[in-house]
Amino acid sequence: ERLIYTQQRMLRSSLYVLKGLGKMTTQGSFELSTIQSLLGSSGDKLLFGMITQVEEGVWYLEDLSSIIPLNLSDASSYQHFYTEGCQVICQGELVNGVFKVKNLSLPPAEDRETTLRALGLTDSFGEGFSAQQLESMRQLEVTAKDSLVVILSDVQLDKPLVMEKLAQMLAGFEESGATPLFVLMGSFISKPVSRSAGGRQKVIAAFDALSEVICSCSRLAENAKFLLIPGPLDVGMGSSATLPRRPIPAELTGSLQQRVKHVTLASNPCRLRLFTQEVVLFREDLLKKMQRHLAMPLKLPVEEDDSEEDGVDDEEIDDKKRIPDITEQLVESILYQGHLCPLPLTCSPVYWELDYTLRLCPLPHLLILADHAEHYSYDCKSCQTANPGSFSSDFSFIVYNPANKFV
Repeated sequence: ERLIYTQQRMLRSSLYVLKGLGKMTTQGSFELSTIQSLLGSSGDKLLFGMITQVEEGVWYLEDLSSIIPLNLSDASSYQHFYTEGCQVICQGELVNGVFKVKNLSLPPAEDRETTLRALGLTDSFGEGFSAQQLESMRQLEVTAKDSLVVILSDVQLDKPLVMEKLAQMLAGFEESGATPLFVLMGSFISKPVSRSAGGRQKVIAAFDALSEVICSCSRLAENAKFLLIPGPLDVGMGSSATLPRRPIPAELTGSLQQRVKHVTLASNPCRLRLFTQEVVLFREDLLKKMQRHLAMPLKLPVEEDDSEEDGVDDEEIDDKKRIPDITEQLVESILYQGHLCPLPLTCSPVYWELDYTLRLCPLPHLLILADHAEHYSYDCKSCQTANPGSFSSDFSFIVYNPANKFV
């Protein structure tokens, strides 16, 4: 299904035409061939499919018709993550039963409005809002200057310093008079816990401590909303290692839900409506996982000082400066894939009937890729993507205002 959705997206653009559909290629467009059609043909072809490893150390391309081994030794590529499990466009030719790749790229992303028009939707949440109702919500959105969403990741409740900094942050919002939505993302425990009675008691004690911190700010405890999303180490809490992860069980957070008025236990990933905006929240250490499963080496920016030492001239330095940062390459790769986790099932297992929850179709207004990495924020195809950073490491967090769409 991932291949079908992405292929449909590609064919909606004017860049690609599928061979055999009877459509003529126009100037600036490219004809996509299937693997099956390569038999008996020669010359350069353009293939679209998914990179897989059928056998150890040998890369293959799989499309809806067949599968073929790849030779990537001389392939040039753009600045993106090319991993096992990702969808790619390969330009090359068939040589002795192996497709020798000359150029490798990702399928282009599609902006949100184009996707909604193609799907015949006005509301991606499927709640049946009319255009007039959405316009009314949009007017409310513009005037909601005080509406804030505070997002924290890696809120490890068993660390005293983390709890101290969390209390300071909440006290600041208590004094300011603001009543935000607080999104707290795991992992909520610094080390994996077992499902034994001792492990459960440790988790319950951690959430009891969280309730104490929140209740020390009486106005927030009564009026603010808190959204809790499990992280990678929260498996022992009843969440799952398989995506999407189930919410933290209510029996582990009983004290928190009794004492704090508005607490929601959400899945990972989680989709959130803010007026007319769609926000997708995902907690996963994607950067490390994507790096471990690369089929092509990353192109990394080169520091100017290092380039001078190596005798690289000024023109080459300027070219290398244009290579995006590794986190920007990650963001673009995720958006171009239209999927939160374009990795093999051996690395990131997925409940296949729930794979649609990981798709980014259409692209959201705001995508939070909460990772155990430094904070970043980028804008691509009108989709703002940010990582709040690790609260347990450097106490960083982000604040989003839906009125001005500013992180």
